[in-house]
Amino acid sequence: HLIVLSPYPTLFCASSVLLLVLSIIYIIRRSPVKQDPLFNKTLQFVWLLTIVHAGFSIFSGPIVMRYQLFPQAFIFTLLVLLTGKLFLRTAR
Repeated sequence: HLIVLSPYPTLFCASSVLLLVLSIIYIIRRSPVKQDPLFNKTLQFVWLLTIVHAGFSIFSGPIVMRYQLFPQAFIFTLLVLLTGKLFLRTAR
């Protein structure tokens, strides 16, 4: 096992939980009906991707790192966008 990759499962889990929390805050604080419909579709797509990926990871055999990087890139990008929508706009 590589020592460099040892914190990756924890980071992946933390980013998924953070995505869940920020998505709930987004839905509660800002009515999604009034928001950008493209962003709402993107949020739905990333959640669908996350759920499908979780099903694949649970029911497949050993999880390979290359299968983890693709959904993690989507989750990280959406986390940055959600954080900007929620916290930068309220600071103005």
